[in-house]
Amino acid sequence: MAVAYRSSGTIVANGDAGVDMSSSLPAGLAVDDIMVFVGFDADNEHFDAAMPTGWTVIMSDNANNNLGITIAWKRRTGSESDWQFDTPTNAGQLVCGVIHAYSGALTSASPIGTITERTIAQTTTHSVTNNVAGNTGELLIGAIIIEDNVDVTEGSHTGTWTTRDNQTTTVGSDGRLMLGDTPDLTVFRVWRWTVGANEYGGGGSFWLKPADDTVQGASDINTSSTTSADLLIIIIANFS
Repeated sequence: MAVAYRSSGTIVANGDAGVDMSSSLPAGLAVDDIMVFVGFDADNEHFDAAMPTGWTVIMSDNANNNLGITIAWKRRTGSESDWQFDTPTNAGQLVCGVIHAYSGALTSASPIGTITERTIAQTTTHSVTNNVAGNTGELLIGAIIIEDNVDVTEGSHTGTWTTRDNQTTTVGSDGRLMLGDTPDLTVFRVWRWTVGANEYGGGGSFWLKPADDTVQGASDINTSSTTSADLLIIIIANFS
């Protein structure tokens, strides 16, 4: 089963210390879907210290005093109840986030492969890339976070990217959250967007691993009818 984009919830934003995502979940969520939270705080804080139960940080950055970002994941169980993402203080002029979902990913252990973080910078071009090639069946996911809702123009990508989500908010200092992916396993696949002004932004990319393949091993094959004179040939194939 290939890793595939499921859907995205609606952006949730306010001017306080956190966001409750419970009313804005991706449509069609199923058990074992991988949920990806992308969010930022415009006051240089991130959500690491108070992640909801079961969520694991993929990347986090507050290297600039204008922006703090967090990207995290959780495997859907169907019984979640805690969707409150909090930052340390109540001083924020904007806190926002979106939850996305992917199906067909690894159903046990961490489904997150190599991560490539893009440090927060103030620029007119925002992009993410991968520093490591992917493995068979993996999907490269990129997230771009911009501290403003100014217009963006699709830039010159490297590889075939699909933009999955692009949402803005006018709460506080405004913001834009974007998500895209590519099945291209080659190193240095770039997802690039040009911004209409010199804005702070950041993000990164990570490989999402596919679900386990079912492989029939030698112990599963019936050899009871063989004799010492028989030649038993066992071929095991893994089509991944």
